[in-house]
Amino acid sequence: MLTKRVHNYTINATTRQVQLVETKPYIRLSQRDHGSVYLQAGGCFADAGEAIELPEWAAEQMRLLSDAALKEVQWERPAASEWTCDTCGEAVALTVKGVHIASHRREKKGN
Repeated sequence: MLTKRVHNYTINATTRQVQLVETKPYIRLSQRDHGSVYLQAGGCFADAGEAIELPEWAAEQMRLLSDAALKEVQWERPAASEWTCDTCGEAVALTVKGVHIASHRREKKGN
């Protein structure tokens, strides 16, 4: 279950000082047409807090996050997956999708 309360505190009975007991960091990923998802404690959650499968668009956005940020929420970088070009039908790694599309645009301008 998603916990948006990141810091949990307690009051020391003897000193009356506030002490940080635990932290539960989360990362919010959003995309205009798909809404938001939260990554926390190795899980993926919808806005309402229920556990869901990681959407493909969110996996693509996770590639922009640092390894340290992902580690904080107990996630690892997703494996690079492939994308199939609509123009030529070639399957390329998602990491070079933009370069591949740009090469088609350059070819089009050259003709």
